[in-house]
Amino acid sequence: MLGNQIEYYLKSIFNKTKTMKNVFLLVLLSVNCVLAQDYTYHHPNFDLKIGGQYFLFGDNVKFRIAPDTNSEVIALLKIGSSVEIIEKSNKILSYNGMDAPFYKVSHKGKTGYILGGLISLEKQEYEDYTYLFTFKKIDFIHHLLVRSMAKNGTYTEAETGLGDTQLFIQVSDNKGLNGVQNIVHIVNHPEACGVVGGDIYFFETADGLKKAINTTIFSEAGINWYNEKLIFPKDENGIANRILYKEERGEYGDEATNEIHISTVIRELRWENG
Repeated sequence: MLGNQIEYYLKSIFNKTKTMKNVFLLVLLSVNCVLAQDYTYHHPNFDLKIGGQYFLFGDNVKFRIAPDTNSEVIALLKIGSSVEIIEKSNKILSYNGMDAPFYKVSHKGKTGYILGGLISLEKQEYEDYTYLFTFKKIDFIHHLLVRSMAKNGTYTEAETGLGDTQLFIQVSDNKGLNGVQNIVHIVNHPEACGVVGGDIYFFETADGLKKAINTTIFSEAGINWYNEKLIFPKDENGIANRILYKEERGEYGDEATNEIHISTVIRELRWENG
């Protein structure tokens, strides 16, 4: 889906001359290479996959014999516990501002029901930490909740509002930043022109998980665009213990001459004292 959206956007920019179309083909090939990587896309309205293995975002989650908050509790399951999805029930409960269905699941040979809002979208592990994710909604705005769980079962939580509701998640080392252990990168790019999106970064620190910075991406096909990008110390052209911030604004002018106005801002940022 994202590949089609980028293709549409690039075509809207480069369809003015044959020369520009050739440039488009080169750029599109590069984009497709990036999109070929194996990422799982998430959206608040996606259902959990039947037969899929998932992990609990919630802690001390009530594992029930029926999809009802008044039903008997089989067990209290800890954060990160594994469950297999058997089926989605038609019983819905409002949770974290959203409609959450109960799922029939299997856990250690027992079958029961767990509310979908307490199940992580996916689990990512990096070194000594496990990362879990879920959505919530506040005043019509979707948020992403992220929990970082240490090996001893303790966890910290951070959250962010979302410009667009489709995203995928990457976890990496500190990319060369002092005082940071891991980086959780939320890729939250717009589904269409005219929608604000960007990249969101959480830093794992000695004090737990913290939302560090988010960038903005916005475009109106054939009119203008705004793009922010971060370059970390280990990235190409990175600077030791600095985050290089690049902002680009573009605006299209005279169509007959393919006039484009571009302005760029570059700053060096430093992560210090949280």
